[in-house]
Amino acid sequence: TILDLYSGCSVIESLVEKGQTVYLLDWGDSRPQDKHLSLSDHLDHGLQWTVKRTLKEAGVSTLNLMGQCLGGTLCALYTCRNPKEIKSLVLLTTPIDFHVDGTFYQWTNHSNINLDQMLAAWGNIQAKFLDRSFKLLTTLGEVKQRSALLNSSHREDFLKKHVAITEWVKDSVPFPGQTYKELIQYFYRDNLLYQGEMVLEGESLSLSTLKQLKIPILSFYAKGDIIVPNQSTKALSHCCLLYTSPSPRDGLLSRMPSSA
Repeated sequence: TILDLYSGCSVIESLVEKGQTVYLLDWGDSRPQDKHLSLSDHLDHGLQWTVKRTLKEAGVSTLNLMGQCLGGTLCALYTCRNPKEIKSLVLLTTPIDFHVDGTFYQWTNHSNINLDQMLAAWGNIQAKFLDRSFKLLTTLGEVKQRSALLNSSHREDFLKKHVAITEWVKDSVPFPGQTYKELIQYFYRDNLLYQGEMVLEGESLSLSTLKQLKIPILSFYAKGDIIVPNQSTKALSHCCLLYTSPSPRDGLLSRMPSSA
């Protein structure tokens, strides 16, 4: 939803207007039986199936792969594993170094969270738990949101975007239990991705592989992002020798192929 809020405020619409054919992967709502799905399952069966199907439908041999937040993390891992299918990689506010100090890092490393108990009780991580966790990132968030609504309620453009974003924020879905456990353990606690020690199904995956590939990479971070700290996203430059653009285009990292 966030990539296609409404006409005039849509990443997908703008891409289509530029002549791109867009295929979107919707992971859907997790079912009770999905509690056993692992990170490897999402890469090998979810994302891989989507890429293969897209290549077949579009009649091409490579595609431009874009992912947002953790979707970007999955896309980066997928590119390391299947570089021949990827023409370019675009990452939107994607966490790379999970040990950059932030609220999620503090919660997962300095609290008494028992993941096994959570999974035993819930199976999948409940949507309302995820929703409340994000709201706790800024304790005055709801107050500020209502204040902004009160002050700008006379503006039709503001109201339209406010309603769309509010609906998106409320639309949390359950998170597959096993994947959640691996996400916390592999990324936030052990930081395996950034350390180059990621192993899935016996296969080593390292972002350093990206520097050996002649694949253009475009990675955006957002100033003031309270979910993914800027330094977490910018850490990609340390893994694959990205060029960091100077101001005024601050917020953009890019690596062009050697032929550029």
